[in-house]
Amino acid sequence: MGMWLWAASLSGVLKFCCTVAPNNEASVGLVRKFGFALVGQQIDDGDGPEDVYEMRVRDFLTQQG
Repeated sequence: MGMWLWAASLSGVLKFCCTVAPNNEASVGLVRKFGFALVGQQIDDGDGPEDVYEMRVRDFLTQQG
């Protein structure tokens, strides 16, 4: 959380983005637990398909209280 709080304090940072292999159930569960929303999919040259998750910084800060 410390790194996300630091990044959220920087001007110009409006959202956080995570990419996760769709079959990586543990990581998918983690990003969903933190409140990231699935917004699409991309193809990584090395890893293949990845789901793209995003969360607005203001939503993250609201969650932190």
